[in-house]
Amino acid sequence: METAKNDIITVMSPQDYLPPDQVKAVQIDLQEAKEKAVSLRVVTDEDMDEANAVCGKIRARQKGIEQFRLAIVKPFKDHIAKIDKFFKDLQTQFDPPRAALEDKVLKCRERKIEAERKERERLEREAREKEAREKEKLRIKEEEARKKEEEARAAGRQAEAERQAAEAARLKKQKEDLKVEAKETTKAAPTKSSYQEGVGRTTFVKEAEYRIEDMDQLPEEFWIVDDKKLGARVRELKKDLEVGKVYRDKIAGVVITCTERPSYAGEKP
Repeated sequence: METAKNDIITVMSPQDYLPPDQVKAVQIDLQEAKEKAVSLRVVTDEDMDEANAVCGKIRARQKGIEQFRLAIVKPFKDHIAKIDKFFKDLQTQFDPPRAALEDKVLKCRERKIEAERKERERLEREAREKEAREKEKLRIKEEEARKKEEEARAAGRQAEAERQAAEAARLKKQKEDLKVEAKETTKAAPTKSSYQEGVGRTTFVKEAEYRIEDMDQLPEEFWIVDDKKLGARVRELKKDLEVGKVYRDKIAGVVITCTERPSYAGEKP
């Protein structure tokens, strides 16, 4: 509501409501009350009576002023109350539409807050699910790698077992072949002779013979019997052998017998 700029509102001063003669009478009573309050000494009962009389006169003047004020103000107060009620009632007529709009705004804000909460929960849930999927992928990958490693180890063990089995079969077959081919006949090894001189200059040389006694104990290097290699080893050992003795501890699986025989013409001793 706006007041027109050209409107002039005249308001009376408070003293304008009191007639001049009454103003003068009030001023006289006030001056007397002030003088009595300063000059009056209350010592005796008469002094108390006089002071009480002055107080009664003051209270009467105050009551008269108050009644006069109420007589002037009450119509204004009643009018102001009516003005207040009118404008307050006018204001309250806007409360229902404002409340309806504010309620809509509040509900919209609540819906937005709820939507934001749900969106936040959705994003958090998707993040957790993504993390779980990544962890599961990593677990599966590690599991596959572990399985492949185990399979590779198992394959390696299987290959090694097959290799060892094949090697064992080969060695077994080789041993069986040796057992079939081995002869119990004595094989003479070329000898480095030690000789004696005697009547008619007969010369004797050491003779070492061998036969395979236990194929299972025969060193691997002799499984495919190499007479040349085996004979060379016997010749190496011969210098430490005694004629007429049999040795089983020089070459595993081989019996060596040390003897003497006449040397051949041109044979190196």
